[in-house]
Amino acid sequence: MTSLIHQLISFSAQRYPHAIALQINTNQLSYAQLDKEVKAVAQGFLSLGVNQGDRRANCSSA
Repeated sequence: MTSLIHQLISFSAQRYPHAIALQINTNQLSYAQLDKEVKAVAQGFLSLGVNQGDRRANCSSA
């Protein structure tokens, strides 16, 4: 079975919500925080009319 990255993040957020998922220099995000951010980005894409399976590029800064 193949899982998509957002599914793995959501699963990890349920099992280990306070564990560190991402660290850049001194900035850290827990799995719960990362899951919340991923869902917000997904909602933003949906509000712009991007559908599942559509190709898109995303650029973000830390």
